[in-house]
Amino acid sequence: MSVPATSALRSATAPPGSAIGSDGRVLTRGFYQLTLVAVFLTAAAEIGVRALPGLPTLSLLELVVIPAALCLIVEILCRPRLRALSRACYRRNRPVVWYSGYAALASLAGLGRSLDTLRSFHELAIAGALYVLVCLTVDDEARMRRLLAAALAGAMVNAGLAVLQIAAGGPYIVPVSENIDAKLDLAGNVAGHLVTGLFNHPNGLAVFLLPVVLFLLAAAWAGFHTARRRGPLMAALLALALLVLARTYAKGAYAWLAAGGLALVLPRRFDRHRAWLAMAVAVAGVATLTWVSLDAFLEGDPALATIVSRIELWGATLDILQSDSFVAGFGGGGSQLAGRTIAFEYTNAHNAWLDQTLTYGVPALVFYLGAYLTAFRSLARRIRSESHPTRTLAIATYASLLAILGESFFEPTNHSIAFQAQLFLLFAIAGASPGSISPR
Repeated sequence: MSVPATSALRSATAPPGSAIGSDGRVLTRGFYQLTLVAVFLTAAAEIGVRALPGLPTLSLLELVVIPAALCLIVEILCRPRLRALSRACYRRNRPVVWYSGYAALASLAGLGRSLDTLRSFHELAIAGALYVLVCLTVDDEARMRRLLAAALAGAMVNAGLAVLQIAAGGPYIVPVSENIDAKLDLAGNVAGHLVTGLFNHPNGLAVFLLPVVLFLLAAAWAGFHTARRRGPLMAALLALALLVLARTYAKGAYAWLAAGGLALVLPRRFDRHRAWLAMAVAVAGVATLTWVSLDAFLEGDPALATIVSRIELWGATLDILQSDSFVAGFGGGGSQLAGRTIAFEYTNAHNAWLDQTLTYGVPALVFYLGAYLTAFRSLARRIRSESHPTRTLAIATYASLLAILGESFFEPTNHSIAFQAQLFLLFAIAGASPGSISPR
């Protein structure tokens, strides 16, 4: 949707007296400002606060997003023009909405068994609310630029804390994972002065930094070519992010960063086939990394020993899906996985793809992968037909989603508010109309 079309939608026929903002938008500026705050807090989504003893812990992101989303629901119900905008946002990536809706249905269906699925959907709902806020408030190039700046600022706070952890061994604001002592560096030795930033494990920080590094790579390249004053700053931030990522010793993240980096420089003759190429690369990369890691372990490399426990979890998950039709349809199989006879007790498959089926059922996995494919198709069209800055942003988003899709096969990224919020933020950017990221 171009800027003129968006402007027309803002000024579409509406009942007399329907309210609009001072800038002609359907939503007041306050919603956009809350969106910027929420995007900034995505990097600190693992930090929780508790108002009173006995009350549940709420994340900082949740404290901003949920009230804003509730107010937005009331606005949508009362304002026909806003409902029209909502329908346009729905068409950007239908599988995202279907995935969220099916997860909600599965969480209700599983109440008779346990509260596990409902707890998982609570985290997903926060990411979904952020997606809606971004879709309804970011509608021009200036707002998109400030949105990206807010996301970068939050990521750099995270990276800055990680640098302190490298240099001084702390502080660790988020309690670290119990198994962090087993973290190995590239040589297979126990790593010292592990960096976690605002996460509880180095792998979590590495996953979060993947799109940050890829966006900074694209920004530094574009900066030196089209905005020379911005290039050195982006390059300096890129160096900082790469330093922190290197010290996480997250070997899988390194591999998917390389895949994302190659996607940034993919020749234009592949533009028409980018959508299916991304899915094929993700599947081929998963198969290759699994085989290489298993082969290295069998050859005696201790640094890749975690692949064995992952495969054991994956096999137990597939067995549960085959033996329990309810889990295959509506999920809620985490407690069953924890009761399986494996080397340790775990309630998820340590694999976001399989976790979709274990948590919400097989249909959720179809919608989950469909959301990626829809985003890739939308980005491929923009990469093929648009110029800078639209094309550059689309390429960075494409590379980031590819890297996250591949890495998520080896990490439980669907059991984290921060990872899911970051993913849904990328989905929202992927679905943005060309007019919302091109100069007026």
